Amino acid sequence: MFSLSVGYAVPEGAERDMKDVIRAELCSSLLHLLQNTPYSLAEAIEVTKTEHEDSALPASAVDAELREIAADVRRRIVLNPLWLAKRRIGFHFFLIDAQHGSLQSLSEHLRGLDGVSEFTLYGRWDALVIFNGLAKDAEQLYEQLINDRRYGVQFFSAKRVWRIRRHSPVPTSAAKEVADVEAVNSLVEDCDSGDDGSMFGRLVEDGIALGATWGVDVPDPCLGAFIGIEIHRATAGNLGSALLDRFVQHADIGPFLVDLYETDRGFPFH
Repeated sequence: MFSLSVGYAVPEGAERDMKDVIRAELCSSLLHLLQNTPYSLAEAIEVTKTEHEDSALPASAVDAELREIAADVRRRIVLNPLWLAKRRIGFHFFLIDAQHGSLQSLSEHLRGLDGVSEFTLYGRWDALVIFNGLAKDAEQLYEQLINDRRYGVQFFSAKRVWRIRRHSPVPTSAAKEVADVEAVNSLVEDCDSGDDGSMFGRLVEDGIALGATWGVDVPDPCLGAFIGIEIHRATAGNLGSALLDRFVQHADIGPFLVDLYETDRGFPFH
């Protein structure tokens, strides 16, 4: 079973006013440029302004919106999942089918937990929860969720990570250790804050980090897609690599492919 996530798409909906839609489109365009080109943040802002000269907003308003968005944009370090796995830290997934009105309670329950990301889904499932941590802690969270009758839950874990935040994992030595965990955690939040690049460079050189990714501090106004794919045949060990190559080379998927996980169990979903 393989699970992939792609982004960034522009959200639509009658409940959103035109300014919200345009802001989401500007954010999507800016992040796409930062992730797929060597542009600096300042250069990406100027290119995005040029691309939206025909926007329904005046040029001055587009510039102001981009400046506001840019204030919340951060580069974050991407830790190598192979390095994390040697410390028994993995990726675990919970598909949630929630009773009407109970998603807010779920969000409140998850808010205080470390390593948890929650995504609202549209379709058969109502939410996807991704937990990055120890298997025993993931199982404990699963027990909490299934004991709450408001939630139907499908729980599965990543058997292998083929792509993470647009980076491919690299082999690393189990002997590598991090002397300053707090400093590394700060780079996970913002790798341009308080570091002259030396620590970031060492982490990449040691295979502890894969590089960096761009994101926003505020709730992301862009939509992503989470897709599960089931393979109905005996699989060779390099199937994940072959799938990744096909996806990356695909003109419509490659520029937007964020993650690719091989999971221990599951079923197709989107």
